[in-house]
Amino acid sequence: MLRSTPVVTTDTDLTLAPSYATPHQLAPPVFSIPGGNYRLTDFPLQLTLTNPPENPVGTPIRYSIDSKPWQLYKGTPLSIAGGSQVVAHADNNHLNQVYSSYTTTELYQIDDTAPLNFAGQSSGQFVDAQGGEDMVANYIQNGLDGTFEWGDGANGVDSGS
Repeated sequence: MLRSTPVVTTDTDLTLAPSYATPHQLAPPVFSIPGGNYRLTDFPLQLTLTNPPENPVGTPIRYSIDSKPWQLYKGTPLSIAGGSQVVAHADNNHLNQVYSSYTTTELYQIDDTAPLNFAGQSSGQFVDAQGGEDMVANYIQNGLDGTFEWGDGANGVDSGS
């Protein structure tokens, strides 16, 4: 009867030919701004993605905003609107012996508890204004309801009369 004998090796004995090397996984990209709640006035955020130092130089980064198709990150800041979700990963670019990183997801939400600090008065005319003829924003600050109005419909004036 044949008996199998375990092979004992040390770390120095584990020299494998490159074609048999164990693949490793790339580290995920680093977001310049962590996900979280931000004031309305902070948007759009200017987000950059970078490779961590352990990834090879030039490793491609791919990202998706709000479940849109994946795009190649080209190094310029991404303009992120409030409520957006950004997903990114370091791509192996079809290289042997390297796995793409796992995806990292960050959500950028508007903090609706932050004070809006509307103050003062304004009067005058807008020339070539863009947007609707009546704009109204309702808000709650410190438990008090308030309204900011702009246009012909402001102060209860009906723009149709």
